[in-house]
Amino acid sequence: MYNGFRSFYTTTPVSTVADLKGLRIRGFGNNIGNALAKYFGFANIGISWGETLPGIQQQTLDGCEVQVATAYGSAIYEVTKYLALTKHYMLQTSFVCSAKLISSMPAADKKLFLDTITATAQKYGQIIASEENTYYQQMKDKGVTITEVNLAGFQDAIAPLYANNDLSFSAGLKDRLFRELGL
Repeated sequence: MYNGFRSFYTTTPVSTVADLKGLRIRGFGNNIGNALAKYFGFANIGISWGETLPGIQQQTLDGCEVQVATAYGSAIYEVTKYLALTKHYMLQTSFVCSAKLISSMPAADKKLFLDTITATAQKYGQIIASEENTYYQQMKDKGVTITEVNLAGFQDAIAPLYANNDLSFSAGLKDRLFRELGL
């Protein structure tokens, strides 16, 4: 299920990958965050979310990368005045159940079960997208400048992440996931 995009909230404008170079950004404190930082050129600071707003206030951070619902709910607009819509990471929620459960269902029940999950996921994704639009408007209303970046530049910058297999994906996993997500 679609659960929102992460983008960059910064104290200085960001419109290209080069604008991230050298910035101290609170990001994922894991291999994903480190790989993004490597290819985007920022210093990935893996601190707890609760330390982000004070870190930006105290100028030990230049910004963060997070989804808009969390940014707005945490009042990041009070300390960052720029949002670059890089959409560099799509949050997803997955439904997981055992193959044994699915295979044990009569065909009609299996179809109903899978159709219900699919419909619910699509509805939930639409709700999230609608809420995102509301939050983006609220960020603007709070004085945040939102920049719609050239996504191709950011996609090109992280393309080596997949080619070099920095995240140790199984062969073909990225392509399969993107295909299944319709991307």
